[in-house]
Amino acid sequence: MKQAALKYHVTIDHTSKPFDQFFFEVFDLILPVDQNVKEYLLSICPIHCKHKIELVTLFSQNYTQQSMPDPYEKGYFEYETTFKMAWDCCEGILQKVKENI
Repeated sequence: MKQAALKYHVTIDHTSKPFDQFFFEVFDLILPVDQNVKEYLLSICPIHCKHKIELVTLFSQNYTQQSMPDPYEKGYFEYETTFKMAWDCCEGILQKVKENI
C-alpha cells in the first residue's frame, strides 16, 4: 500500500490498530472497509451505537456500498486499486464535512 500511495505523492507512515470496544462510545462514525467487518462490528456493538456503523464506501463517488478488496500478499495492482478506493472515500468524507460546516 505504501508503494501505491507514493505514486500519488502520499506518504503512509502508520499501521492499523486493533479495534477497541471503546471506539463505539467515542467516535461519531465507525467506517469498516468491507461487509464482513461491518457485520462483525454490528454483532459486538451496543444497540445505542449501531447507527454509527456504515461502510466507508458510503462516502465514495465511484464505489458506493462496495467492499474494499484486501490486497494483503497480492500484487501491486490490488494495492493501487485499494488505495484509489480509499482516496475516493476520503474525498467524499471531506466533502460531507465541508457541507456541514
